[in-house]
Amino acid sequence: MKNRNHSYLLLLILSFSLSCNGLQALPSPSLFEGVSRSSQKYAAVSQVVVFDSPEMASYIHPSLWFSYEAPLAWITQSTPLGVVVYSPESIVLSVSLIHTGYRLSSMSFLQLAANTEATYYGDREKYTLISLDEDRSARFVFSKKTFIQNGTRKLAISIYRQVGNSMYVVEMVGDRLQITASPKYEALFSSFNESIRDQQDSSVRVPAYVSSWQYTESNHDYSIDIPIGWELIPEQSSGMTHSQFSSPDGNAVIETFLLEYGETTIPRIAVKEALKLLDAAYAKGSDDIRVTSEVILQERTSGKIKWIARSGGYAGETYFEVRNKTQIFILTRAWNRLFEDIYEPVVDTAVLTYRPFSSPE
Repeated sequence: MKNRNHSYLLLLILSFSLSCNGLQALPSPSLFEGVSRSSQKYAAVSQVVVFDSPEMASYIHPSLWFSYEAPLAWITQSTPLGVVVYSPESIVLSVSLIHTGYRLSSMSFLQLAANTEATYYGDREKYTLISLDEDRSARFVFSKKTFIQNGTRKLAISIYRQVGNSMYVVEMVGDRLQITASPKYEALFSSFNESIRDQQDSSVRVPAYVSSWQYTESNHDYSIDIPIGWELIPEQSSGMTHSQFSSPDGNAVIETFLLEYGETTIPRIAVKEALKLLDAAYAKGSDDIRVTSEVILQERTSGKIKWIARSGGYAGETYFEVRNKTQIFILTRAWNRLFEDIYEPVVDTAVLTYRPFSSPE
């Protein structure tokens, strides 16, 4: 079974080797390095699967970013960043794109894939990972898992593949018993995956990380929409609640702090506490955070500062407010200045979705 899964993975990698011009899919000659001859032979033979295949139709996404083929009798529904294809039964095929603004390193791509997997499936009921295979050089991740949805055990197969400045997510999800009862579904998924052709124009700039998910803070103090593919790092300690959301490459951050100050405080004290946190996080403790502007939004309640970390290379904006007279809430958006054009619009959009559940007193 292990060899079969390995060979199926190789087939999927091979079939998803998307060409830049969208005319043909060519396997990478280095793909099979380190793979046994028997596995290579199986992968080559397994490309021909005989079953009663449905009639396929060709489609181009309205964005013109990619084309694909799907069963003619299935229902296709385009989304702004992909497509969902529904079978007459319970099986769903899908393609979605995450634009990253530039071509990520192989390690950053693997982090993006892991973060996206965690966002989509980490909170699913009785989530069980069956297999996970990564090919760093090919920028390819394959995962298979099960979970419970509406009382039914579902099976999901996901492919994450970097193509230029984007990551494709190709998936098949459906009733586990139905998918495993016949090999035709995995064969159909392989054909669907193989049909996808990337047609993006590399000279056209596309905004990065426009898809998001709603995060609600553990104490239900606030919610905020976070880009899909960013990593959540929560921290709870005495007198402080901290949530950090980091881009896959670590070049942009959104984070919140709730500090129990212990005595009545004012915005000036809040600024002082915020600068301590910023210095530790973005200036390596060198005490060189330079405030470029400061605004008190509501007297004795809230305000914001813009700042630059001269040694750390970061810039950002920090919003703060005094809550219940003794608490300090801090919300920061920050980015590496070398990546400002990519990340400043992303974190700006996210911070605009911040929704407090209670007003400061």
